[in-house]
Amino acid sequence: MKRFWAGENLHNLLTKPLDELVQLYPDKDRKNLARRRQEYKKKLGDAMEREPTKRVLKKEWEVSAFDRETNDWTTTMNHGYEYEADPASFDNIKAVPARITPSRRKTQNRPFKKIAVFSDLQAGFRRVENYQTGEIEMITTHDERAMRVARHLIRDIAPELIVNCSDSIDAGEIGRFDRDADHFWRTLSPSFQAVHDYYAELRSDNPNARIVEVASNHNERIAKYVLKNVPDFYGLQRANTNSLYPVLTYPYLANLEHVGVEWIAGYPSAEFIYGQEYGATPIVFRHGTENSSNGTTAGKVMKNHPETHNVHGHDHSMSEAWHTPRSGNPIASLVIGALCKTNGIVPSYHSSVDDNGNMVHHQENWQQSIGEITDYMNGVYDFRQIQIIDGVAYRDGKRYHADE
Repeated sequence: MKRFWAGENLHNLLTKPLDELVQLYPDKDRKNLARRRQEYKKKLGDAMEREPTKRVLKKEWEVSAFDRETNDWTTTMNHGYEYEADPASFDNIKAVPARITPSRRKTQNRPFKKIAVFSDLQAGFRRVENYQTGEIEMITTHDERAMRVARHLIRDIAPELIVNCSDSIDAGEIGRFDRDADHFWRTLSPSFQAVHDYYAELRSDNPNARIVEVASNHNERIAKYVLKNVPDFYGLQRANTNSLYPVLTYPYLANLEHVGVEWIAGYPSAEFIYGQEYGATPIVFRHGTENSSNGTTAGKVMKNHPETHNVHGHDHSMSEAWHTPRSGNPIASLVIGALCKTNGIVPSYHSSVDDNGNMVHHQENWQQSIGEITDYMNGVYDFRQIQIIDGVAYRDGKRYHADE
């Protein structure tokens, strides 16, 4: 039997607008035509003649990486694009190395150090299909506007240290909870790319900063998934590579080494301890496990870790608690807000999808923020959070807007 979608018919399917296809093939409905076109695009990949898709240069940057074996710096170039049509083109996005042009800003000469903290990007994508037209929209779970504001804030803070309290990737595709829709297919790769690109931007703005990320529950989903489904791949190493990490791990897939990010594994015990050299109460950065429905999460963190300053993420909310032990030196516990979307796009207990596969708007009881810590290099710290609301933040009288 001769295949219908071949020759001229296949050419028409792949190149002509849906409205024209409906007229050419009146015996086939619009939805079926859209599905067929998507199916053949997947099969043919880059070899097919695609519909015209505008790819507009959005940004370009360089990445400089230090090779500890050769003691040399290498620089590569990366380009970021916006796709103005055919969101299904995300199917063919390949992982690319970031390129960063280090900032030429001079090193700060000041009698203190700065630490910038962010958490809970929950980077991910929902591939949402319009059931009537067959068109697909890629919706991010990470909030690109909040991330942009956070980046600009961190650039002005000019920190010596940047700490990510993690949940950088949502990884709802492989979590233990049931999926709320059929949105999560071929979305993991662009999610890792989004994390890598964000780190590339931070590295570009802060070339001399130390950047550290501590492990979290969402990052651990990868290891748990591998152990449950393909245990023989756990700990799998790529041949002839200098990477410190097995292939099927978050730091390898997000390529943290290339952008100079230190990874601290082992959630929930993973922690980054800062300031021990001062002989005073140190700051301990963790992702955290604490949530609280009555009272502040920071209060629970304080009770669980009463002997250190604590900075956590995990709760997607801003909170702060203080206590003073017998030494008389006040101790702080902070929970940093998230940089993911807060309107029901991130899979959660409250998120939901309607019968047409669209996300239902729900305002979570979450806040967006970054942390700024001033270290006076004697064991004394100032702690503050800078809130981000609808893509806008204020710091020291300056307004930061995602669209400016």
